[in-house]
Amino acid sequence: MAFCLKRQQKDDEACMNILYAFDDLFAEVAGISILSLFENNKDADEINVYAICDGVSDINKQRLITLSEDYGRKIIFLDAPDVEKIAGTAIKIQDNYTLCAISSFYRLFISSILPPDMKKIIYIDSDTTIHGSLSELWNMEQGGNIVSGVRHFKPKAYINQQTFLKRRDLYINAGVMLINLDLWRFYDVEAKFIKFIMLMDGKILFYDQGVLNTVLKGYIGCIDRTWNYVEMVQRKKFFVPRKVWDFKVQWRENPVIRHYLQIRYRIDDAEKSGENSSWIRKHWYKWREMSPWRGLPLEHLRSPRPQSAEHTANPKRKTIRSSILHFTEKNCKPLYSLLSRLGIYLKAFLRRIKRFFREAVTEPLRIRKYNKHRQKVTGINIKDCRITTL
Repeated sequence: MAFCLKRQQKDDEACMNILYAFDDLFAEVAGISILSLFENNKDADEINVYAICDGVSDINKQRLITLSEDYGRKIIFLDAPDVEKIAGTAIKIQDNYTLCAISSFYRLFISSILPPDMKKIIYIDSDTTIHGSLSELWNMEQGGNIVSGVRHFKPKAYINQQTFLKRRDLYINAGVMLINLDLWRFYDVEAKFIKFIMLMDGKILFYDQGVLNTVLKGYIGCIDRTWNYVEMVQRKKFFVPRKVWDFKVQWRENPVIRHYLQIRYRIDDAEKSGENSSWIRKHWYKWREMSPWRGLPLEHLRSPRPQSAEHTANPKRKTIRSSILHFTEKNCKPLYSLLSRLGIYLKAFLRRIKRFFREAVTEPLRIRKYNKHRQKVTGINIKDCRITTL
């Protein structure tokens, strides 16, 4: 009996389950990602792709079926859930933030959509390309973590607005996740997702990614950045912490999964010079030429709103401080070196004090105050939305 159970578990691990969620607009983008998945995982015994579809046309579905049959794989189409009906509140989609749609919330309700006997699955965003085998990620041990993903930078807006996360809390990018469905069902996280959406009145910063990171706090694992190399961090104009830039060489040059955030804007910029557009030219366009969508116009994938004019920074104004530093550097090099070193030490010391005060006083007060406000409005406490240790 034990031998049969071990054999069944081995067979389940041999079959790799991959999940996508997209609408008809992103069906082509998802198809190109699925093509790169099949092409670079030919050694896998079995791959089942589950696609949560929202209004995907029959033509695009047939193209996806043809694509999977060419590689001897299987694709299963799943009906999209009515998120607003399940959550009991309207989801506020911000038109001024990238291209996120209601389909991004579908992954919050996967346990009620996927087969009940499925133990784990890898979720992958549509705007990705896979450049290597996913077997190592699939066989990765998760311990007691419900989801595992790549650590993502938290913008200032995420710290200062409508969130219950502190700066030191782990925050992952939900574009690629290894999900333990057994623990997902055991802790009934979908009910907690619904409570949190109701607590926030359907308006969550960064949408389902904010829900996942807030509700599953303490049950999230961190994996290597090569499994989700985010394209946006290559943009010089986008501010990210210094630690995010400190990638290993293989992460930069040979990631297993490339994630093209705001891919429709990157397609608009594909003819321009720059590292971000070269990613599209070198990788995404190459896979598109191998896909059933080759030769079709790209107009439906272009950005729906006009691109903003490039920011032209005004030349720096000369201040008294810069004049003094320039004079000191030019005429008193030893004094300038000493002042610079003292300035560095003083700045580091003040930064430590500021960080200690923020983590010990400011953030707990802000979270408590905002929680009290939301509880007064909705009658739900943030503690009711999080997993309690049994």
